[in-house]
Amino acid sequence: MARSAGRGMPQQARCPRRDTERVAPSPFRPFGAPSPFGGRSIAALLAVTLALIPVVVRAQGVADTYTYVTVRDHKGGVVQGPVRGDAFPLWPVRSCYTWVVVLDGPGRSVEVTELQRTPGPTRFDVTADVKVNATSDGTMWRRRVRTDGGISGTWCVNDADPPGEYLYRVLVDGRPVADFRFCGIKLERGEEVRLEALSCKGRFLGS
Repeated sequence: MARSAGRGMPQQARCPRRDTERVAPSPFRPFGAPSPFGGRSIAALLAVTLALIPVVVRAQGVADTYTYVTVRDHKGGVVQGPVRGDAFPLWPVRSCYTWVVVLDGPGRSVEVTELQRTPGPTRFDVTADVKVNATSDGTMWRRRVRTDGGISGTWCVNDADPPGEYLYRVLVDGRPVADFRFCGIKLERGEEVRLEALSCKGRFLGS
């Protein structure tokens, strides 16, 4: 996965800016990394609530959560989307998907942590601040941003990403605020599809 992370609230009419970072998730297993929050390991954080989650779980202080998908052509121009949804075609470079958390209250500086799990090992094309687990099927990314209404994160597909469920947990100042599930769908060679026609429903266990 290639990571693209939006700072603050994205515009609904366009994708957040594209940075280098990456993604991939699945049934959350321990990261095995040292304790990021008050002595608790990533494994402990993931174990708190990540049995097969519904599309979104909302926490106190969160006004709204949503997801959307965008497809670009080989020159980088948007050809589909942004479309609200949780499923994306496994088209390398072209397909990107975004989670958004709209926060209550005025804009402020917060520490955002994203924990992610892919359906299996993949290649992460990310910067040094994104930590990849030992089995190459999960990441942790922590950064400080100004909310300006909300926070978001975007990942783009690469040629190593497997089909299946991609799971995300978002924490603000060490507190879980939202869980997201996306589905990466493998299509036949040359097969085209409209984003509006794709859905996680019935495709994978728990969907």
